[in-house]
Amino acid sequence: MSKMEWIHPQQTVRPRSNGKVPVLLCLFVAGMTALVVYRWGHEKWLPVRAKPTYTATAYIVEHPGDVLGGTAAPGRVQGVAQPGAAVPHRVPFVNTDADPQRAREAADSMAELYVGDRRKEWRSRVEGQRIEARRSVEQARREHDESVARLEAFEQKLRYADAKQPSATTDVKSRPSMVTNPRWLELERQSVALIKRRKELLDDRTHLHPAVREVSDKIVELERRMADIPREIPDSQAEAEIEASRRRVAERLEKEYQRRLAELTAAVEQTKKTCEEAELAERRAMQWMQSGPQYSVEHARLVENPPPVDYGWRRLMWTTLAAGLMMAFGAGSLSLGAGIEPPVATAAEVRAKTGKSIIGTIPADDPTPDAAEIGRQRRIRRTTIVLGLLLMVACPAVAIWGVLGI
Repeated sequence: MSKMEWIHPQQTVRPRSNGKVPVLLCLFVAGMTALVVYRWGHEKWLPVRAKPTYTATAYIVEHPGDVLGGTAAPGRVQGVAQPGAAVPHRVPFVNTDADPQRAREAADSMAELYVGDRRKEWRSRVEGQRIEARRSVEQARREHDESVARLEAFEQKLRYADAKQPSATTDVKSRPSMVTNPRWLELERQSVALIKRRKELLDDRTHLHPAVREVSDKIVELERRMADIPREIPDSQAEAEIEASRRRVAERLEKEYQRRLAELTAAVEQTKKTCEEAELAERRAMQWMQSGPQYSVEHARLVENPPPVDYGWRRLMWTTLAAGLMMAFGAGSLSLGAGIEPPVATAAEVRAKTGKSIIGTIPADDPTPDAAEIGRQRRIRRTTIVLGLLLMVACPAVAIWGVLGI
């Protein structure tokens, strides 16, 4: 039985093992991956490149002739059709498809739909303008009728005033201004004085007294004379003033009548003009309802669009190169990590790896590594393996993204 010895717990039982990168294997993996990606991308890219597309262009030519705009009556009728300088213009409708017939039919359909929508829009707009013009005509006619009625009423009032004015003048002339006759006033004053004198004499005399009888005779004479002359006589100055006042009033009334007559006449003319313009706007709207803009369709013309010669070529090359390099670096990193084996330093590690007990040890020439060095090598091993797996898993994703995006 051979000599047996116990090992020291820190004694190295296996030397360190550094991993190696299999260069030929990495190159082989890179080449195969690049070849697969290139063949796949070429099969997908070639049908797209070989199949041309067709662009169909249809034109709608609008011949509006006239345009909508202007105003028949300020603030009254909006959107009146007016002959204008609207010029025909072309509206293109473009559709691209791999089938030339389908591209042509789609372009023509879009053009026809556009014409139908434009005609509906036109009819709706013109119908609204016609209704608005009809309302404006009715309102203008009502205002015109009211203006005419006011003017006729005022003219009738003037005729009545002119017919009444001569009789009023006659009445004024038949009743001139009167003043009390100065001679009659003087006789009345003398009569009052004599009556007072007779009253004083009767205080101590009788009616038969000569003095009383003399005064009574004078009173009778004065009354006779007063009866012979008019008590009131016409006042020429007052009559002249009244005539001047009447003339001023007549002139003022005449001016007021003329001003009011001019206002009413102008209102009638303005409402008549507004009514005519509103009727013209209504007639134009009716004409546009019957005619409207004209459209002509220029059917679609086809243009072939061949794909570019280098369509997707650069992207396919970059995708192939990237996939090959990623697979090569992933395989190399995985091989490198798998080849790194940290040294076994304890009997427990040997027992765990081999499942056998330690009987003896052989001294090693290498220095015994410490625990920190062993932990660092293990971390490097895990990192390289994980990096290699990630690169190999990401390689198909990059290939799919690059090829399907062409």
